[in-house]
Amino acid sequence: ALRKPIQNKQILAQFVQSVAHSLYSGTRAEAVKVKGDKDILTPLQLGFGFRANNVATREGDILRLRLPKPFSPNAFARWANRRHALFLGPPALIKRSWQAKIPESMTVKLLPEGTKEKIACLQLEGKWQWLEAEHILRYQMTMETSCPEVSPTDYLRLREVIKRFDKSASQEVVLSVSPEEPSKKTKKRKKRRRKKR
Repeated sequence: ALRKPIQNKQILAQFVQSVAHSLYSGTRAEAVKVKGDKDILTPLQLGFGFRANNVATREGDILRLRLPKPFSPNAFARWANRRHALFLGPPALIKRSWQAKIPESMTVKLLPEGTKEKIACLQLEGKWQWLEAEHILRYQMTMETSCPEVSPTDYLRLREVIKRFDKSASQEVVLSVSPEEPSKKTKKRKKRRRKKR
């Protein structure tokens, strides 16, 4: 459904910006890349970069970071129960990845474990990666649907699985911040003070 509209540059820019804003408020998308928008036999790929100031919360010498809500499949499990079947549409494979460049002064102290859930009609997988050499933190989510709809009875099981996956994906990543080394000027001042004493 996205292929044709996003071939228009203005619509593409508006769509990507709305996605960026849904990730972190006040964020502006940049370096947009699109593949497969003109061929239905090629998986559609949409990627963009962004800079945000509200990604993590600082507590002393640590930072706590959570994934933005769009990485949750919770939209399929909004209601406690259903009278009618949940429409999933044709079989689909959706992959979403989130990646952050971590400053050299920080390192990962606690990384949540990945999670995998599989039931009839739905398969979910979430995986964290810390690429220490590149100082890149990455999360990848895969969601695969294989049924056109889910009955009200099976929906209860599906909702339970999604809620469990969502809880796992909501765990915090903890980053430790290395103390800043005193500058050369500061070191010289300290030495002078010691000499005066």
